[in-house]
Amino acid sequence: MTATAQHWIVTLGSRHGRLIKAEPVPVGRWRTEQVDEIRNSWEGYHEHGRPEGLSKGRGTLAKSEGYSFAAGTHDDEEMQRRFARDVARWLGDRIGRHAIEKIDLFAPPSFLGDLRAQLPAKLNGRIREHQGQLNSIEVGDLPGHAAISPIFNGR
Repeated sequence: MTATAQHWIVTLGSRHGRLIKAEPVPVGRWRTEQVDEIRNSWEGYHEHGRPEGLSKGRGTLAKSEGYSFAAGTHDDEEMQRRFARDVARWLGDRIGRHAIEKIDLFAPPSFLGDLRAQLPAKLNGRIREHQGQLNSIEVGDLPGHAAISPIFNGR
């Protein structure tokens, strides 16, 4: 890609994601704009749906009936898998809606694995995956980030 092309970026984590459009402005700079976002609607889902005995800890139904939850790990993994499914649908919709040809996706390695399993085949070749957690970086600061700058400057 040349430095005059529009770029699309998605930053994802296990709790939320952002769709960002970047366009060149004079003097070799980039204007970035958050176009959309998605939030994990599954957070806390298991806690609200659990039978009361399972949430009380030692010596309760959880222990005496043989139920085992490893400090919420299973719930966290399931929440992330469900969010990855939601993100795959959201991403497919946004790529179509904005006629995005290529998009750079940044996510932590564990989330990338769950997301890959959910992405439809029609998105193959349109998404370039990168490992990294960039959700905490302000949208306006992304062009200067070491992981983003090479993308904007033609790799």
